[in-house]
Amino acid sequence: MWEIVLTNLLLGAVTAVLGLIGKAVNDWTNRQKVQEEKRDERNAHYEAIDALETAVTSVGETFVNGVKAAATDGKLSKSEIETARDMAWNEATTIVVGPALDLITSWSRDAITTIINSIVGNRKEASPLP
Repeated sequence: MWEIVLTNLLLGAVTAVLGLIGKAVNDWTNRQKVQEEKRDERNAHYEAIDALETAVTSVGETFVNGVKAAATDGKLSKSEIETARDMAWNEATTIVVGPALDLITSWSRDAITTIINSIVGNRKEASPLP
């Protein structure tokens, strides 16, 4: 009789311990998934920004420099700036794939403008004027 009671108590304790271990493993796995999702989101963000930086460089070399050279004041008009921005965004969307493409295509026109202006502004600050 006591053996049955002790066996049932032992089985109950083992079941409880295994349940706690299972919960701990499940919690750890969930934390790992959240961290992985955050890392993937950061990586997509970095890839999207890198693509825009690459595209801004390319458009600068293929479009902006030529337009500036042809302009009497050496500056772009507002419509030329908009064209350059659109060209950079379009080119950036051809560079990235997957989550980075989803991210970059989800950004509003204002967000794209802000990011491109920041890229261009940082480059102007970094290069000394002749």
